[in-house]
Amino acid sequence: MLFNVFPLFTRIIWILTTILECFFVLMLLRGDAWKRYPAMSLFVTWEALGGLTALLIACFTTPMSYMPYFVASYGVTLLAGVIAFAVALELYYKVFDPRLGIAVWRPRHLVIIISVSLMVAITVGFLWTSRISGPLTRRMETMQEVMNVALWITFCILVVYSRSLGFTWRPRPAGIATGFTLYLTVSVVCMLIRARFSLGAALIANQVETAAEFLAAAWWLGVFWGEEKLPEAATSEQAEETVAKYRKSVEAAARLL
Repeated sequence: MLFNVFPLFTRIIWILTTILECFFVLMLLRGDAWKRYPAMSLFVTWEALGGLTALLIACFTTPMSYMPYFVASYGVTLLAGVIAFAVALELYYKVFDPRLGIAVWRPRHLVIIISVSLMVAITVGFLWTSRISGPLTRRMETMQEVMNVALWITFCILVVYSRSLGFTWRPRPAGIATGFTLYLTVSVVCMLIRARFSLGAALIANQVETAAEFLAAAWWLGVFWGEEKLPEAATSEQAEETVAKYRKSVEAAARLL
């Protein structure tokens, strides 16, 4: 079966990651975290179901009939990237909360951030095109490379820019963003190695990326473990003080965008 073609380390980590993500989904469904973080919950659910589907397909197909696994694997990965952009939007609203009354900071600013990220990622894709044999595989690998670079830039901008403006992250949103930033950093480096270097280096990069995915799932499980300590409801005086504190910085940033 196709599953046996993968290295032993990859197979072990693949199974452990699938089990961990399925447990993560059950934990989210039993609590109310999915109500406060619907995009992140959807991302984890899609990763768990997609990983389980790809695993079952690999177990019941032969290396000669790999096309179902190819479609499932890249389909799950690319759609997971789209959902990850929704997670970035969700974190945007958790940090740059429009309910504070800061009217100058609107969703269009995040659209600008994502657009810039995509343009840079597409440029990297053209300059660093995958050299993997097979036109279809090369095309899909390049699309995945562009998606991951764009996501990495988006999350980095959210983290660095919000910190530079003095916005405070709650522990859970900060944990989600940290997991994405670290995993995407490893993933982008591994994809560039896989696209340009030898087959041996590509195999090592695949294993490193698989391990990084497992560690990211374990990190997010720890982030969502237990109840989230939400901030106490602010009085009108506290809200006015918060708005006054951030208005000047946000207006300056909005003019730059």
